[in-house]
Amino acid sequence: MRKIILLIIIFITFSFSAFSTTNINYEKTKIKLIVFGPGDEIFTRWGHFGIVIDYPEKKDLLFDYGNFSFKENDFLKNFIKGIMKYSKEVAYADYVIRAYKRVNRSITTAELDLTPEQKKLFIDTLFFEIEPENKYYQYDQFKNNCVSEMNRLINEVTDGTFLKDTSDSTNRTFRETTRDYISSNHFYNLLIMLLLGTQMDRDITIEESLFLPDLLNH
Repeated sequence: MRKIILLIIIFITFSFSAFSTTNINYEKTKIKLIVFGPGDEIFTRWGHFGIVIDYPEKKDLLFDYGNFSFKENDFLKNFIKGIMKYSKEVAYADYVIRAYKRVNRSITTAELDLTPEQKKLFIDTLFFEIEPENKYYQYDQFKNNCVSEMNRLINEVTDGTFLKDTSDSTNRTFRETTRDYISSNHFYNLLIMLLLGTQMDRDITIEESLFLPDLLNH
């Protein structure tokens, strides 16, 4: 638990104003998806997702839209129901990656194929979204989480090509997809399955299934 809290502190204490977006070589800068595999704690069972900005001459940054506070009222209840206040943060990528490695989380990266103009737009948007007045959003586990927020940005930057051809059905429901990640813990499995409600029992599209970070690897 202490190591997981350390990950959160890394993001909270980082000041984005310490890093300038000027003098960037967008031709050589790389933007990568980074997927962290599931952990042992209940709030890490679904894995995690972020965006790495790989600069040629500056320290790499990792943008993360999955930050929350344990001090939130009714934290456990709201987390299980998937309705919480989340924040968008940024940190130096190497700090975060080392922290995840220390808790034996798998790490996968994939570079986005973007033009220099798209990279600039994406990076400018990321910095805009972590401004104090923009950084908080209402989390929904299935419709508005750290992955879906990033998917939205990538899709906007790529003029809709990122989520193209994702409207087909997966022939699976939210409930079935979620159960894959929590079935080993019978208590949480039972509790979450009860709280999800019947609205989670319809077939979902490929795009809707991408609320889980790990599915971006497939």
